Amino acid sequence: MKKITAIFIVLSLSLMVCSPASAEEEMLNIFVNEEKLDLALSPIVENGTSFIQARTLLEALDYELTWEATEQKVTATNEENTLHMWVERQTAQWNNEQMELLWSPKLVDGYVYIPLRWVAELVGYEVLWDDETQSIKMNEMAWMEAQVKEVLEQTFADFAKEDAEAVLRHFADYTPLYFSLSASLEEKFKHYDINSTIEYMDFIQMKDGEAVVHTTINNVNTNDAFYLDNKSEIVYFIVQNDKGTWEIVNEELKDVTFTNLEALVTNPPKYRSSLKRKVTDVIENNVKASEDEDIEAFMDTIHEQAPTYDMLEQQAKFMFATYDLKYSLEENVLVYVDEDEGEAYVYTVSTTSKLDGPPFTDARTKAILVLQKNEENEWKIVSTTPITTEAIK
Repeated sequence: MKKITAIFIVLSLSLMVCSPASAEEEMLNIFVNEEKLDLALSPIVENGTSFIQARTLLEALDYELTWEATEQKVTATNEENTLHMWVERQTAQWNNEQMELLWSPKLVDGYVYIPLRWVAELVGYEVLWDDETQSIKMNEMAWMEAQVKEVLEQTFADFAKEDAEAVLRHFADYTPLYFSLSASLEEKFKHYDINSTIEYMDFIQMKDGEAVVHTTINNVNTNDAFYLDNKSEIVYFIVQNDKGTWEIVNEELKDVTFTNLEALVTNPPKYRSSLKRKVTDVIENNVKASEDEDIEAFMDTIHEQAPTYDMLEQQAKFMFATYDLKYSLEENVLVYVDEDEGEAYVYTVSTTSKLDGPPFTDARTKAILVLQKNEENEWKIVSTTPITTEAIK
């Protein structure tokens, strides 16, 4: 990504007198929402602060300008806001609020110059210095948010079309998230027809070419394949690359609600008793091994290819050595199994209570456990997705 720094620009060290650049000097480039601003007069700089002709800046930001010579006052208005500024006064009025300025507007050769960064940020623009092109870039927050929103909406539109190549174009190709998706999208499209819709979107942060967006995504599978429909709260991290394109670099799952789970638990599918017992026994053996603090028996319930296998082993060793805990299994419901594919989903409710050891919060956890068959045709736990965890008082 380009090196982007703040707008405190020093263009000259010999500014004893504040004056516009001469015709021989190189005109500074200024961009508003990526469109180059037509400058009749170059900005001037005083003590590292850039000033620009008031009419040029404010009209570019969609404000109408009036000048009252007797008060030496500039008034800028649009449909929502009014800004009053006075020459050589370090106070301004924004709507009905008095504002303090570090640098007052200046009258130079008959033109009013105003502090660029202060005014632009006040009216809702991000101001950046592009070191590579030696340019000032002003981007309206609403304009940037619209660009990021379009990226997210187009990502899910391409997902609905099951176009893996198009989906991946919205992700930065140097990130772990990109590699994870590139390895899994085609398989997901082969098995499911998922309709994903953005129900909620809120911008947590928009600064320096980086956006953090909180979303609620509703995911519903429309074919006959087993899928836990869900409503997921996801925070997306999106950045602008050196071509100005917004790319998703990471996502963080904050919460998930399985919308069809209650019906599955209340009315679970009918499976052969022997098959049901084979799957659910693995969960019971896992809880018993935890209760007995038997690390070998505990790890025997975990699939050798589970992504978190090593981490689970270390975590279990630590818990067994540090605490004396009571584990109990309140619910153990097989909600789906496919023997041919060797995959099963189990809904559990379990409690963990301290008998002895350092401070510990007793808890009841609802979770979905995924089991798969290993090479010996044995069912083993591959992953656990917590649904809720609540403290037990």
